[in-house]
Amino acid sequence: MMSNCLYEEGKTYRFIVSSANEAIALIRKELGARAHVVSVKQVPNRSFLGFFSAPKLEVLAVLMPEKTNGLVGENTERDDRIYIGESVSCVGNTSAKCFSSGNLEDILKRSGFSGSLLNELKCQRDWSSWMSMDLGDALKSISNYWIHEFKKLPALPLARRVAFLGSPGSGKTTALCHYLTQEVFVLGKKVGVVKLEGEVPNSSESLSAFCDVIASPLWREPFNPDDADPDVDFYFDMPPSSALDSHLHVDWRHRLDEYSIESRVLVLNAAYEVTVLNEIIKRSLEAGATHLVFTHMDEVYDTGRLWPLVLRSGLSPLFLSNSRTIIGKHSESFLNVLLSKTFPPSLVPVN
Repeated sequence: MMSNCLYEEGKTYRFIVSSANEAIALIRKELGARAHVVSVKQVPNRSFLGFFSAPKLEVLAVLMPEKTNGLVGENTERDDRIYIGESVSCVGNTSAKCFSSGNLEDILKRSGFSGSLLNELKCQRDWSSWMSMDLGDALKSISNYWIHEFKKLPALPLARRVAFLGSPGSGKTTALCHYLTQEVFVLGKKVGVVKLEGEVPNSSESLSAFCDVIASPLWREPFNPDDADPDVDFYFDMPPSSALDSHLHVDWRHRLDEYSIESRVLVLNAAYEVTVLNEIIKRSLEAGATHLVFTHMDEVYDTGRLWPLVLRSGLSPLFLSNSRTIIGKHSESFLNVLLSKTFPPSLVPVN
């Protein structure tokens, strides 16, 4: 295996290993703390004795720049060398046409900003000067305002017991797998996963297969975390919950309290209507939600509508993801991706 100095920032590298522990050691040795795991899956053992041997693991990881503004992407055209593709720069989904004409207010409306968010901007003392600026300068000033507001949000670290909450179709379990991939393969943490049951069936088939890949245990109820390894961090996968059930979230709050789960991550499908997302947030706050994840970001074409959900929910931003791949895990990436998908990078450099 080549030494670190030969790895290039922004490229995706393929590692074939025999176990999760080997992958952890290899990735940390070769790519270091800036590694970002894109995917992990089992592949057949193609050695001469492979028919009689356990399958291998294929891990795709990116060496991230010192400060990243982009998303780790889906351009994974393979070759026979270790790296398999370039990262994809994060280009806003908002059509460039909506920035080509009209005054600032019209442009913000066309990019998805709600009436309440526009009214908030209009109440700022700088609004009149923004209206008189060149478009690029005005958008940069507004983006700086959002950065300032974003930094006011609580930056809560996750506790050692974490629950992932979400409605049907939110991508909750997939988001949990994305997060655990980084925790295990990059940070080398020991994790355990618990499937909680409810009135809605909570299938464990896909999560069970994933836990086998990362060599982490999966439990179902009844379960007592105090009986397990004290070095293990526990992640609880909740059954999907409907935003229309006003009692379910209160019931879940009591159950999560029983397990002493302090961190409760709300996973939202960003492609849903804002009215639905607002109702899900409202109900999830009743269940004690503390953190926010957006999924399906690649299906969103009016990112401006997400800003009130981020800035005014009181939840601590955790990460965003596309339908198939991870975008960014940390809140800094959360902010950069949201900005660059709201305004074209050519007009507003991502901070």
